[in-house]
Amino acid sequence: MPADNDRHAAVKYGKQFKQQLLEILPLSESHKYVLYMDMDIFIGTPIDSLLTQAIADFEEKKAAIAVVREGTGINGEDDFYQTNRLKPDQNKYHGGMFLISRSSASKVCMEQWRKWYTSPLFLDQPYLVKSIREGTCRLSLLPQESFAFPTANSSGTYWTFNHFTRTGRMLGKHGMDTAHFAQAGKVLLGLDDALAECWWKLKSPLCP
Repeated sequence: MPADNDRHAAVKYGKQFKQQLLEILPLSESHKYVLYMDMDIFIGTPIDSLLTQAIADFEEKKAAIAVVREGTGINGEDDFYQTNRLKPDQNKYHGGMFLISRSSASKVCMEQWRKWYTSPLFLDQPYLVKSIREGTCRLSLLPQESFAFPTANSSGTYWTFNHFTRTGRMLGKHGMDTAHFAQAGKVLLGLDDALAECWWKLKSPLCP
């Protein structure tokens, strides 16, 4: 673990564990697939049928990974590349949510993607794109219509996967304010009134 005062290195260190899920998780023989989501993506509707569809597509395409395209989905962020100062060809897939299997193809894909950690890059997504384009990670796409970015205009309406963007919406950007978060706390997360008013400001007990 990097030194406590090197936040940049600590964040990068934490990010690389998602590429090791097949090694880290206590999977049994009955566990064939892993669905990963970043901490700022919240489930709003049952995912049974969506997973059935995603797995069927995954198997049909003999995929190594299933993802959504970056900046797409309902209320997709058209300004993504500008705000992140990335060229459009650097980042086209969302690394914050993906489906993998315990197949050798997924294992090789994860190993290739994880090479970003020893690179000078802070973001892991360019290496995901590189791995997909080079054919190491054979791709299938998760249903785009299930993935959404909440906005001020859509407050109170939620989809299967709701990406609150920890470095954007949860900091008050894109028109989001306290009232929107409180409503999401009650409707989407099912919190009591007191917790609904502050959930987005709380820290994990694991984070001092």
